[in-house]
Amino acid sequence: MPIKTARQNVDIANKLSSKDLLRLSNSNPDEGSDGHDDEYSILTSKGQSFNCKAYQSQELEEHDRKMMMTIFEENMRTMYEETPGGWDAQSKKEELFDNLSRFFIIRQANQDNAAIIAFIMWRFDLEDCDANDPVARKGKRKIEIAYCYEIQVHSDFRQYGLGKWMMNRLEAVARNTNMRKVMLTVFKSNTHAKQFYDRLGFKLEYSTPENEDELDELGEYVILGKATM
Repeated sequence: MPIKTARQNVDIANKLSSKDLLRLSNSNPDEGSDGHDDEYSILTSKGQSFNCKAYQSQELEEHDRKMMMTIFEENMRTMYEETPGGWDAQSKKEELFDNLSRFFIIRQANQDNAAIIAFIMWRFDLEDCDANDPVARKGKRKIEIAYCYEIQVHSDFRQYGLGKWMMNRLEAVARNTNMRKVMLTVFKSNTHAKQFYDRLGFKLEYSTPENEDELDELGEYVILGKATM
């Protein structure tokens, strides 16, 4: 069977349904659903129960979008306001709810019309790759990746491990869709997030200058990546 190109793998991944994405996120056979093929149950070590479902952007209800933007703004607005680009809610909405955006969304279990308490958003895409990177395609500049644009947890529900749970699910999706990496950007000022990604094994990408002076010239963020193959 011919080896698929990076573009073919991205195109195939973009055609997957939300149920497909949820199924492909399960890298642990013992950590299955609760009998519904469109959601996963999460039971934390602290005894808290949550449900997770996958969505494509066009499947989101307007009230879901508003809840997600509220969480995002509460968590991130101050950081954006401290950067030269400032805070631009409309631009963020357009980025977050792009047609190619994919989501895992977590809500409290056993509640009617439960509010969103956490979400992760990513897209399948192509990205430049250094020729010396172990996951580089021979003679090719681009590789297929899952790019994580946002991972947000409501302030009342931190310390339950939901961020790590979502990142592990995204890594499983990337691996099971033949993406070669999960990549993301993080504000240099966001020390907590950088420590979180470091614990998960993310490293500076070649496209991020390692010299601090060069970082200042680049902007307010760094690019991190983790191989999934």
